[in-house]
Amino acid sequence: GTPGASLVERFALAAPTFRSPVPPQDFHLQSLAEELVPPELEFRLFIENACAGPITPKEVLDLPLYAARTDYGFEYVLPSKMRSFMANRNLVPVSYTRKVLQVENHHAQLYLQHQVARRVAADLEVLPGHEIHIDPAL
Repeated sequence: GTPGASLVERFALAAPTFRSPVPPQDFHLQSLAEELVPPELEFRLFIENACAGPITPKEVLDLPLYAARTDYGFEYVLPSKMRSFMANRNLVPVSYTRKVLQVENHHAQLYLQHQVARRVAADLEVLPGHEIHIDPAL
C-alpha cells in the first residue's frame, strides 16, 4: 500500500468502485405486494400480536425462538409480537401498508357507527312508549 495512507484511503484503493447502500424497497416482501397475504388477515394478525409497536433491531438480534408442539412434532415459532408483517415496516411495501390501513379505517368507521346507533337507541329508550331492541352483535 501507500506509506502514510489512512485506513479510508487504503480502502478506497482496494475498492475503487463504491456502491451506495441497498435501497429499502429491495427488502420489501414481493408476496405482500401481490397480496398473497390478504390485508384483512394482516390487520387481524397485527391487532392480535403486534400492538406493542414496531420491532426494534435489537429485538431482531436477540430473537428468542420458541418450540411449539404441532401435529407434525415440534416447530419453532416466533414470539407473538413478531407474528405480523406490519410490526417490521422494513419488509412491507408502502402499497400494502396503505391497504392494511384502509382495512383499519373500515373497521373504525363500523365501530363508530355502532357506537352512534347504541347512543341513539339508549336515548329513545328513555322516551315513554318506545321499546327498541338492539342487536347484541353490534
